[in-house]
Formats: sequence, C-alpha cells, structure tokens
Amino acid sequence: MNIRNKSKSIEEIREDIPEEYKDFNNRVFNKVVFEKLPDRSKWDHAIKLISNVILKDCKIYPLNVKEQKELDKFLDEHLKSGRIRLSKLPCAAPFFFVKKKDGSL
Repeated sequence: MNIRNKSKSIEEIREDIPEEYKDFNNRVFNKVVFEKLPDRSKWDHAIKLISNVILKDCKIYPLNVKEQKELDKFLDEHLKSGRIRLSKLPCAAPFFFVKKKDGSL
C-alpha cells in the first residue's frame, strides 16, 4: 500500500486501509475532528516561566510576500481554532516552510 501515490483517489486509498483500522477513518483522518481540541484533563499543564531571566537575542529572518501571507494565514487559522494561543514570550519561535510537490507552500 502506497498512500503517497497521487494517481489514487481518496476512495481508492480508503479501500486499501486494512479492515482493523477502518473504524478509525472518521475519528482520526477527519478535518472536522481535527478542528476540535481534546477536552481538558488532569494532564493539562502550564509551563511556568522563571522571572527576571534574560532571554537570548533571537534573529528574525525576513520573509518574502508569499511566505508572509502563508504564515499569516496559518496563524489566523490556528488562533481561531484554538490550536495555538498568543505567546507572552518576548521572542520569536522558529519555523520553516516545506514546499508541496506542486511547488506551493
């Protein structure tokens, strides 16, 4: 089974899923399910920051217009869904783009 084969349709790929995993198809590989965060639980935790710590200076790399639009789109989508939250940290978080096979970001 090669699910990366672009010549197969979604339906054909779903047919290749072994029977014992088909029950998970709508619970795992479903965008609607992905949009919902898990319920809060006793394992949730916060990261306690140490006060009066001097953070290392972080370099900010400029993005071209296309990259900045994609980053803004990603951040807006994930902030709205609640998958990420605004940070209180006064420094940037590293990220990188991986181009898709069609050349888009």
